[in-house]
Amino acid sequence: MEIIAHRGLWELPEQKNSAGAIRAAIANGFGIEVDLRDRAGRLVIAHDPADESAADFEEVLASLSDLPALTLALWALNIKADGLQRLVLDAVKRFALSSAFCFDMSVPDGLGYLNLDSRCRVYTRQSEFEPEPPFYDEADGVWLDEFNAGWITDKIITGHWRRNKRVCIVSAELHGRAQLRQWDKIKKFPSSGDFALQLCTDHPVQAREFFDD
Repeated sequence: MEIIAHRGLWELPEQKNSAGAIRAAIANGFGIEVDLRDRAGRLVIAHDPADESAADFEEVLASLSDLPALTLALWALNIKADGLQRLVLDAVKRFALSSAFCFDMSVPDGLGYLNLDSRCRVYTRQSEFEPEPPFYDEADGVWLDEFNAGWITDKIITGHWRRNKRVCIVSAELHGRAQLRQWDKIKKFPSSGDFALQLCTDHPVQAREFFDD
């Protein structure tokens, strides 16, 4: 199981998406999910429309250059605005984020990521509201979301793996539900010889202990 720290490793809500939370996640061996937008022609870390307080993404990456694991860390880049393809690609290339993937962009915008001359990985989405993932054949992975109830099965996971897709599951607490029941179900899913199952969670330390047990 590859654990992705949702908006970094934080204790207080105001620390989410901060440089400190991202540093802590990488230093502790977790992947990182961050929200990306643009402001004044620059890529910034922000879930909501950005103001002057939003951290510049490349400046944050530069501040983390002392971390040996920076380039190898699993980066889940949550695309919150259209038209960021070149800015994202430039940052991924400049800092050699070899395990980065982009997801959650609109369908027309997602095609722009797939059609770049070179690119980072792109994940499509699947949920109870999106049963047919868009641009599935071209995608490198699938972001699986359970908004209201658990619908993901081992058959679904195995089906994606057989089609050479990576799989990341959104942890239940991100939608206000208790996560342990979901985690117990996920723990029983089969493994893949090619890809580790990925989990995006607000509780990465707890998740590591749970899945390593």
